[in-house]
Amino acid sequence: MFNFNNTILSLGDDFYSKEKVVPTKDPKLVMFNDALASQLNIQDKNPEVLVGNTIVDGAAMVALPYAGHQFGTFTMLGDGRAMLLGEHVVDEERFDIQLKGSGRTAFSKVGDGKLPLDAALREFLISEAMHHLNIPTTRSLAIVETPSKIIREEIKPAGVLTRVASSHIRIGSFEYAVRSGEGNLKKFADYTINRHYPEIEDGPEKYFDFISAVVDRQASLVAKWQAVGFIHGVMNSDNVQIAGETIDYGPCAFLDTYHPETVFSSIDTNGRYQFGNQPSIMQWNLTRFAETFIELITVETGLDEEVVTGRLEEILAEYAHLYNAYWFELMGQKLGLSSVDEHDKELIIDMLGMMIEAEMDYTSTFTALTEGKLDELGGLDESWIEAYKSRVSNEKNAQDLMRAANPYVIPRNHIVEEALFNAWKHDDYDLYNELLAALRDPFNPDHDEYFMTRPERHVEMGHMTYCGT
Repeated sequence: MFNFNNTILSLGDDFYSKEKVVPTKDPKLVMFNDALASQLNIQDKNPEVLVGNTIVDGAAMVALPYAGHQFGTFTMLGDGRAMLLGEHVVDEERFDIQLKGSGRTAFSKVGDGKLPLDAALREFLISEAMHHLNIPTTRSLAIVETPSKIIREEIKPAGVLTRVASSHIRIGSFEYAVRSGEGNLKKFADYTINRHYPEIEDGPEKYFDFISAVVDRQASLVAKWQAVGFIHGVMNSDNVQIAGETIDYGPCAFLDTYHPETVFSSIDTNGRYQFGNQPSIMQWNLTRFAETFIELITVETGLDEEVVTGRLEEILAEYAHLYNAYWFELMGQKLGLSSVDEHDKELIIDMLGMMIEAEMDYTSTFTALTEGKLDELGGLDESWIEAYKSRVSNEKNAQDLMRAANPYVIPRNHIVEEALFNAWKHDDYDLYNELLAALRDPFNPDHDEYFMTRPERHVEMGHMTYCGT
């Protein structure tokens, strides 16, 4: 059963809205994450609980407000189709348990509060893939299909996803807090520090240290995205979780052909969130985060606003250095390098340039390197290959590094779409479950070749993702 202890309620009703779920008839459990349930010590598979029909002891049943910059434009938002079931505590760790798609809330505006079943299935699948790629992420505990039919790109069945996160505090939560009432930002920041960054000490540097810690985690997270070819698709500031977990998988995708300008999201018409922009977009979002603290830090420290702004700019400037350090380290590991010097950085950059020119597949290029199949990499110059051979020959554990850094199986977009379509349209979960099993073991080369096969170029270029809202 759940062990709820809901600290978010201590912040007062500026920070949540009490909600009631409209009962759903005949809910059907279609996915359950047994491994995650075991980790959380949760045995309850009752679909009545997992759609909110049955309210368990201690449940919060609240929707959370937040704001955000969506494609660069500020707006007030909130959980328009999700409710926080509660904060589940196990082994002194705290996890938000959220029902996504459970119905309308105070923040729904014109939305119906529903989640298409295929969007729920996508988040379950991709979040599991990210977890097993060792990338911080929210997780999915369960999916319940409901009899409701909803209109999106077409008529689809609805589902409720049980999402698990260290919390649902976002950069957009701070953009809301600073506008929600006197004293709210300080109260919320102190709560967040205590929950996610307890190592930060009280004192005049507290909020500077907090912002620095958030900057570091986000730099690390985006570097991990870039290293595996993950495209988030909708990096609005409300989709940046403060603890550094990947959240909100609506229009996400993975690279097949390597190109920094790759974008798949149907709503990203100007390519703002294209693959190569993700590091700089995260810095832009972090700047919005830091801005919310200017007045609070000025009051708390007695420093001039100009001094505070200067300190924050210095912290934000560190992001690029942190990101580059994390990214080059990860890319070095993909090449079997235990450390990366300036010459190695040139080797990495030159390789990526050749991959663009030759339209090489991102994932299979690195697995070919892992297996020493350099003859399969026709897009790489002979001079580069010789330089690489010379460099990697100095590494004692190159193979081990590469096998831990280069997955054989990623969520190939065309296979994901086929699996989702079979599941929601025909109630056929065979391919979905086979793909899920492979994604839970991504560094193993012994999977069905189909899951490791690059699509035809015209299929790849025609791929488009949708938010599922």
